[in-house]
Amino acid sequence: LKQVQPTHEQKEQEKKNEKTYQKSREVVSGGKQKEEEEETDQMLVRLHTFDRYRTGKITIFNTMAALYRLGYSWFTIIPGAILMHLRLSPMTSPYGFPFIYRSLSDLILLPVYTRNLSAALKYNTPMQDKEQVQKMVKTYGHQKGLGFWDGIKAIRHSEQGHLRWWQLGLWAIHRIQWTLTYTMLHEPKSNVVSESTLVSLASRKRRRISSPTTNTANIETAVMTNSHPLPSPPDFKMSGYGNIEYIQSQRLKDKEEKKEDNLSIPLSPQTPPLQPIDALPQLSSILSPTQFHAFDIVHDSNYCMFKIKLDTEGNTAALCYLPTRYKNIIEFYHIEIPVAYRQQGLGDLLLYKAFQWVEKSNLLVIPTCPFVRKYLETRFPDQKSGNWSYIVLSEPSPKSFTKSLSSAS
Repeated sequence: LKQVQPTHEQKEQEKKNEKTYQKSREVVSGGKQKEEEEETDQMLVRLHTFDRYRTGKITIFNTMAALYRLGYSWFTIIPGAILMHLRLSPMTSPYGFPFIYRSLSDLILLPVYTRNLSAALKYNTPMQDKEQVQKMVKTYGHQKGLGFWDGIKAIRHSEQGHLRWWQLGLWAIHRIQWTLTYTMLHEPKSNVVSESTLVSLASRKRRRISSPTTNTANIETAVMTNSHPLPSPPDFKMSGYGNIEYIQSQRLKDKEEKKEDNLSIPLSPQTPPLQPIDALPQLSSILSPTQFHAFDIVHDSNYCMFKIKLDTEGNTAALCYLPTRYKNIIEFYHIEIPVAYRQQGLGDLLLYKAFQWVEKSNLLVIPTCPFVRKYLETRFPDQKSGNWSYIVLSEPSPKSFTKSLSSAS
């Protein structure tokens, strides 16, 4: 077969598509990567004092050596290091309670894992977002940062009108957490925690941090990404199914009564039978899939994408498409969803909106993106009904396309 060289118009179209692709990627990423990398570097520099070899683990002896290099006396180093690791080691452990230590050496060294350290340091503190940190530094700080007593004043001010007199434990936690943050992240020369370090600490998030006494079921896996923090999961509500602990106790009670009487207990017609634990729906079906709506999706024709703004930090989910040589054929080539917002139905929502536009515009779609194919195969397994009527697997050749047009006319 003789190879056909692309025409000048086709080459220009390919260059235009490449520029559109690059612009859409920039819009999806939010353009914040450089800024966040600089903020993250500030925190890593401070942690390098404790984790000199960048192993991701700080033992109690590493902390003692670091505190000694920072100029603390041994009268404060030993008790301070012990208290610091008793507090931070269980909170940063990647393993669930009660088996947070998997070896005897871990039980002795009480390692602090730097991957989860940022979430542990700001756990239950007023410093939860970037704007709040910047406001504290502007009001109470000096030298573009917060000293130890500056942080105490800022915390005290944030507690006014919110913290009650009986919340003594939370009052103590605020001061303990700030003491740990200041000890690990302050600059020795200026004796302040710089604003960039505090902003980096507030920007890096994990799903949920759990205290050492929390049940294993409440401990969420910490997943850190370079540019997208993880939000807190939606509240878990058992609506219409009762309490699981109550159902389990009822089942055990029924079994004991059956053993004693050797008779099955008849159920009252007024009280419905208890639903067994195995029949309860999975957690994913109980949680509301997403807090977004199709009306939130914007069609950006300049960048060839359907996008939805996820939060105030600039996180964006988008379905990107490209035009082809034919005006009525487009290509769904990529879908971008931050890790923190996956498994919430955003991909289905974007495709739903996009296929509505395809139907109104009388277009055909090439499903290059694997997620689009999976969406279609899951929703319409017969591969005929629904959105399959707008699907073509590849661009037709010019000859076959002109033949189909002539036959249609």
